[in-house]
Amino acid sequence: MINIDAIFEFRKGILFIRLLGSITKETVNKYLENVTLFICNNHIKNITLNFNRVEKIDDIGISLINQTYEIVSSYNGTIYVTGLNDISNKISRNINLINNELEAFNNV
Repeated sequence: MINIDAIFEFRKGILFIRLLGSITKETVNKYLENVTLFICNNHIKNITLNFNRVEKIDDIGISLINQTYEIVSSYNGTIYVTGLNDISNKISRNINLINNELEAFNNV
């Protein structure tokens, strides 16, 4: 079964979103319903997306990361991403790649 889940935690002005499972064409709607909707409804400015427990990500998933960046940027915010080493060259150059979640605190 292909699935995606997310754990949300808000600390020191940063929303940490820990993604689990797969971010693919099959799970895009669940990502949009959970992650994107939450960000938009709450006008979240600073986000850290953690992909350490994501098993698979396709081009649709990469597109969602870039779309999330655009949403956060519209609120004059910042997005940090960790755990995407294999595909980091495919995401927007404006997204801040970090080694771990703690680095986000040093940058906000």
